[in-house]
Amino acid sequence: MRAWRNELRGTGGKTFAVVILAGSRVSTDRFCQGITAINTLALRARLAGASEVLVVADSPRIAKSFRHLNVSLVSPSKGLATSIRAGISGLRSAPDAVVLCLCDQHRISSGHLLDLASAVLEPGGPAMAASAYDGVLGVPAAFRADQFSRLLELEGNVGARAIIREAGADLVELPFEGGNDRLALKPAISWTVPFELLEPALKAYREFRPSRAPPAFSRSISG
Repeated sequence: MRAWRNELRGTGGKTFAVVILAGSRVSTDRFCQGITAINTLALRARLAGASEVLVVADSPRIAKSFRHLNVSLVSPSKGLATSIRAGISGLRSAPDAVVLCLCDQHRISSGHLLDLASAVLEPGGPAMAASAYDGVLGVPAAFRADQFSRLLELEGNVGARAIIREAGADLVELPFEGGNDRLALKPAISWTVPFELLEPALKAYREFRPSRAPPAFSRSISG
């Protein structure tokens, strides 16, 4: 059934995997929203005909929530390159191409995932296909299998965009409207306040705080 779908939609019977990069993008207080976003993207990947869907995250809670998917756990402090390497090396199958995407890009459709994969799987096609939005080229992006070694060489906080910039004629651009429209899977405002800013307020409160209850209040208790 999957081979028929790929033949019908333009991948020529070849397979592609989708790697969803979640990393540390999902905070604890937005956990349910993050799980929903990842589930939605995974479903769209399956509808596009992906032979495998892999989620890269740094939270064991996310791993437990996606037992029906392949999940790779990474350290949150190792950078984006670590997530990409974990995604490529964690694939259980041997797909002809992989599509990398971010879990908070909720505008990604099944059609766009398939268009990216089809572009690199077409005979004589480019090795890479990137999404174009707001004047930049980036993920979601598709990479043919002969480019996996380059993805595995990434280090630090360098992402796939570094390879895309060097692709030249071996790259095709596909428009992606709303690529920078991200889900707020982390709080936009940090409520952590340094103690030195709170200390004057605490001192004023201690000075103002009455040492005993007001008389009226005392009378109401005693009477």
